[in-house]
Amino acid sequence: MYTLKNIKTAILWAVVSQSLFTINPALAAIGDANFEAEVDALTQTTLSSGNELDILEAANEVYLLRKYLMADANQFINIHTWAISNDITGLDTAAQLGAKITLDEVEVNFLFDALAQLYVSPTMISGLRALGINTLAYVPQNIEQDDLFAYQLTGSHKKSMIVDSENYGLVAVAGGRNIGDDYFGEVSDAAPGEFVDKWRDTDLLIRGPATLLLQQDFVASFNHLTNTPVGCSIDDVSCNFYPPISTENPNANANLRILHNDPELNAGEGEFQVNAMYKKLLDEAQYSIDIETPYFIPPPELLESLHGALQRGVQVRILTNDSKNNDGGSILYLTSAFYWPDLLEAGAEIYLWGVEKSAAEPEVFRQMHSKFIIVDDQLFMPGSWNFDGRAYYSSSEFSFATTDVEVVDDAIDMWQDDLATSGVITVDQAWYAANFSWFDRIKMRFYALLSPIL
Repeated sequence: MYTLKNIKTAILWAVVSQSLFTINPALAAIGDANFEAEVDALTQTTLSSGNELDILEAANEVYLLRKYLMADANQFINIHTWAISNDITGLDTAAQLGAKITLDEVEVNFLFDALAQLYVSPTMISGLRALGINTLAYVPQNIEQDDLFAYQLTGSHKKSMIVDSENYGLVAVAGGRNIGDDYFGEVSDAAPGEFVDKWRDTDLLIRGPATLLLQQDFVASFNHLTNTPVGCSIDDVSCNFYPPISTENPNANANLRILHNDPELNAGEGEFQVNAMYKKLLDEAQYSIDIETPYFIPPPELLESLHGALQRGVQVRILTNDSKNNDGGSILYLTSAFYWPDLLEAGAEIYLWGVEKSAAEPEVFRQMHSKFIIVDDQLFMPGSWNFDGRAYYSSSEFSFATTDVEVVDDAIDMWQDDLATSGVITVDQAWYAANFSWFDRIKMRFYALLSPIL
C-alpha cells in the first residue's frame, strides 16, 4: 500500500541515488588519464609512477624512522626545514648529524628559513656549523629589498629529508613536520586512550622515482641561494646525489605528483603549482572535499571554489584548530572564524581540533599541524601548504598528490580517526552564536583585511 510516507521515502531515495551514482562526465575525471594530462599542462609537473608511499602519522614512530634513515645514510643527508628548535629533538638531531659527518664522512646540507630560525632559535645554526653541517639560510633573491614588506613575507616553508640509503638508494620523508619537540614529542601524562602526540601532523615516506624529483628540487633550491653549489646534474653519471633507486616492495607502483609553490621563480613573479592544483580539485570535485589544516584562512579564489562546490551538492568538511590549540593566537583564530558563517549556511561542515592541554605541560599547544586534502575519496594530497594567504602568496611550499588506492584508503581512515578524536568540536550556527561576542565579530572583520598575509 502506498502511503504519503512511502512516497516521500521513495522520492528522497531517488534524489540520493542520483547524487551518489549518477556521474557528471564533466566532473568525474579526478585521477583518470584526461585529468592527469590536464594537470600536467596546468602545473607543468609530471606524474611519477612505481613509488612506495607510506603515510607517517604517529610522532614517535616518525622520529625513530628519521633517526634510522640518518643512520643508514651512505654519502649525504639533505634537509629542508622551516626551523630547528633548541630542545631535545633539535639537539639530538644535530648530534646525530654531526656524528655522521665525523665518523662516516657523510655530507650534510641543511636549508632553513632565516626569519623563522631567528624566531625559533638563532643559536642552533652556529652549533650546526660547528659540527660541520653545511647550513644555508633562505633569504629572498628576486624580491626587491626596498619592498621591505614583501621581502619579509617571502619565506621557505618546505620540509623534507633526503638520504642515500644503502638499501634503497634515495629515500625521502616530506610533509608538515619541522625539527623540534612539538612535532615529534609525546605528552608525559596522557591517560589510556587519549591523544598522545604534542602536535598532530602528517608526513610521507617516499621511495622510488619521485625521490629523484625531490632531490632535484632540493639542489635547485639550495644552489639558488649560494655561490658554492652542492650536488650535480641528474644527467651526470658520476653524480653521487642520484644513486640507483629501489623500493622495499618490488611490486610497488604508487603514483605521486610533486607540486610546489615558489615565489622566487620567474624573476620574482613566482610559480604556484600547489595553488593551481587546489583550485582544480575544488572546481572538479563531485562528491566530497575533506580539508585538514591548522590555519584555515581561504584566499578569495579558493573560497569562491569552495562555495561553488557546495552549490554543486559536494560535501565539504573542514578540520582546523580551536582557539586554545592555535599557536598563531587569537588573530589567526578569529580571522578563520570570519569565514565560517557563510560556509555553514552553504552546507559546509566545520570541526575544531579542541584536544585538551597536558596538565604537566600547560605551556604546550596541543595543536593540529597536519595539512592535507582528500577529494571524492580518490585523491589524497598532503604537504607543507596551509589553507591560508601566507602559503598561497608568499611561501615556498610542497604538496604531494596521489590517487593510489591503498594510500588514499589509509588517508581516509586517518581522516576519520582525526574527526573522532576526543575533544574535536562540531561548529554550527548555534555554537558560533554562543562562542563569539559582538566585539569578537568586530575584530574578525578587521583581521580579515589582513588575510593575504596571515
